[in-house]
Amino acid sequence: MMSPLASRERREEPVVVLRGEDGGIEILTEDRAYRVPRGALRDLLFYGNRVRLERDGPGPGAAVAWPGSDRGGICFLLDGMAYVIGRSRLVGVARGDQPADWLVRLGRGP
Repeated sequence: MMSPLASRERREEPVVVLRGEDGGIEILTEDRAYRVPRGALRDLLFYGNRVRLERDGPGPGAAVAWPGSDRGGICFLLDGMAYVIGRSRLVGVARGDQPADWLVRLGRGP
């Protein structure tokens, strides 16, 4: 029988953000990879536009990103789960100042 702690740890696998080769970012989950190309990343960070993420293979729901209401954070919806990361942390990964960072899981998305 699996302990409640082990079950919780398995459900909350980290979602890693890396700099992509094209100047965009890549988001890696346990079983899928998403990409935000350079142009879409610019639209998201500097113009405040909602953008669709490219993903490997079909998925059960939307994969989008949008700026938070105070523009201090960036929200992601990945296959029905909502995540957030600080805008400055995402910019640090995109510029190559940080090799990687992670998204914080908020729970089920809208």
